[in-house]
Amino acid sequence: MRELRGAAVGQAPDDTYFFVELRGSTRVVEMTPEHIALLQDDLPFRFARLEHHLTLRPGERTHHITERIQPSGLIDDPAVTLLNDFWETAREFNEHQPRRRIKMQKGSLTQLVRDTHIRDTTLARTLSEQLTIGGARGHRPQHALRVAVHPGSASVPPLVAYTQPIGSPTDVQVRFAPRSSQPRDMKELHSQMFGDETQEELYGDDAHSTVAGLLGYDTDEIELIQ
Repeated sequence: MRELRGAAVGQAPDDTYFFVELRGSTRVVEMTPEHIALLQDDLPFRFARLEHHLTLRPGERTHHITERIQPSGLIDDPAVTLLNDFWETAREFNEHQPRRRIKMQKGSLTQLVRDTHIRDTTLARTLSEQLTIGGARGHRPQHALRVAVHPGSASVPPLVAYTQPIGSPTDVQVRFAPRSSQPRDMKELHSQMFGDETQEELYGDDAHSTVAGLLGYDTDEIELIQ
């Protein structure tokens, strides 16, 4: 496994951004004006003084300092980079695990989708409130979930279509269309299950890839069973 990496990030009054890589940690720390002033002075032992003022935890250490002048704003977001590293590590781990068997049955699929949606929205809200991501921090709109499922038939392949209207994350509805129904596409499937009134963006595709995405998996990490 690669060594854990985190970051300390700060912006100076002259629009200079400082990125300090932390080793032995997964934290993303926002540096104060005092930290930035320390990085911009010409005194010796800059790393040692910074580590002291950052109050690093046991096992953590600074590794590399990057300085960038970027008046247009932060493009390479260290928080996003760190989350992407977690995602890649998880994918590498999952490649060597057995596929997760997912039942295409209303009760079990509804519970899995509901639990995943609540978990992911809770995590997203925590991150948005505690980290500056994309130059913003704070409360973001919460989303409910409306999932329409066609289990498939001789004439219609298994399909899943969903929307994420503004609402409580606990408001999750999964509705199964009869096998005898013949929706022409995802839009028609969703409207048959939830009506035509929605103006929300519609997502979906074949059941396998869409269910995998809703549950936080790659397509090759699950097996759908009827």
